[in-house]
Amino acid sequence: MDATFLGSTPQNSESNIIFCFVANGRISENRIREMFDQRVFKLKDFRDHLVYKKLSQYPVRFLGFAFLKTDKSFNLHNHVREYDYDNVISPKPATEELLKEVLPDLLTKSWELNQSHWEVLNVHPFKSTGAASQKNVSENQSLVIIRFEHSLMDGLSAIELFRVLFKSPFSMPGPVRNAVKLSEMQKIKLWCLIPYELAKTLPFLLRRRFLGKGDPSKSWFYSVSKSIPVSTIKTIKEKFSVNFASILRSCINGGICQVLDEQGQLPPEHIDALSTLGTPDHPGGTTNHMRLVMDVVPLKSLSSLDRLLATDSILKESECQGSTLSTLYLFRLISMFPLAICRSICLTLYILGPSYFLSILPSTTSQDFIDEAEIVDVYVQLSLNSPIGMGIAVWGLNNKQRINILQTPNLFSSDKPITSLTASIVQKLEELGKLN
Repeated sequence: MDATFLGSTPQNSESNIIFCFVANGRISENRIREMFDQRVFKLKDFRDHLVYKKLSQYPVRFLGFAFLKTDKSFNLHNHVREYDYDNVISPKPATEELLKEVLPDLLTKSWELNQSHWEVLNVHPFKSTGAASQKNVSENQSLVIIRFEHSLMDGLSAIELFRVLFKSPFSMPGPVRNAVKLSEMQKIKLWCLIPYELAKTLPFLLRRRFLGKGDPSKSWFYSVSKSIPVSTIKTIKEKFSVNFASILRSCINGGICQVLDEQGQLPPEHIDALSTLGTPDHPGGTTNHMRLVMDVVPLKSLSSLDRLLATDSILKESECQGSTLSTLYLFRLISMFPLAICRSICLTLYILGPSYFLSILPSTTSQDFIDEAEIVDVYVQLSLNSPIGMGIAVWGLNNKQRINILQTPNLFSSDKPITSLTASIVQKLEELGKLN
């Protein structure tokens, strides 16, 4: 169990993740329960161990440490059900606009005591305004909301769960940005050098974040971009010989810079961010296995192309540094401490920075289904119970991407959230696509 994501009480969490799938057709919660029972909870690995045992366990605390305890009265009806937060979180997310209102509250909602921290909520009917596949869009759509605590698994583990649960391929390019294989001796050396390698990130943290930090007294604001064809990003990648992630990172910073200009604020030359990297040797199951990269890249630039090329050069260099490799083991080490110390260490890491958090997953290249119902759209986001004021998650289906943003209202030194950020990011992407 990754204790770094557990909250101050058994019912709270430092981070939750939500995937919302829009499907063409009526999805029954009874059928989803059958899928979990027949496909997920009976699946065993080569050692004859249950792969998804943690989905029937919940965290408990003893002498300051966190442990997992099996729920002896586990009932799938408690976890897979029709959306029932109408009187708790209003309104029912029957459209994309209503989902934008509800999602921030869902992300931060506490968990039931003595139950595993995950749930599937079914909404029918649902109307999506930005389906990833505009062909064959049905009027009879369903929304399947899958919410879980980050301590259970990361995004790649969740997608592997969806493959098992729905028996659909969710085909994705494998992680290639950080395909670094370590020998056993290198791994031992990395464990010993964790303090030294992490000290290298101090200059980034001491810069102090430029964007506003999260305010626990204010509600978060969620926005999502229109669907972006992966072919548009690939064209830019091939034209300028840059990495896929560098393009998105550069356009995100370009969008931030444009918003600051519109607000009459002076953008800094550079901005810091914390991003995740999936690993080629991800073990699957219920686990968190990822690298973290803290870096500073250009924000204000002479042109979009200058920003892109400079960003690509910096990211290619930072992703190979030992400090990013050491994060594979850092949080395992922190999880060994008593929970109070573990939480204090994690919160201390984010006091001064970064300005925002970023997670990019490659879009699927396949058509995916829940039984016979095609999945035509997806929304994804994670909560941030830390001083970080903005989290950005990028993922999509069937060769189209969506940029999902969760931000504190005072991110740009204003009491009102900036609703134009996603549109500004897409605009910067389209500008790059038109360059020769």
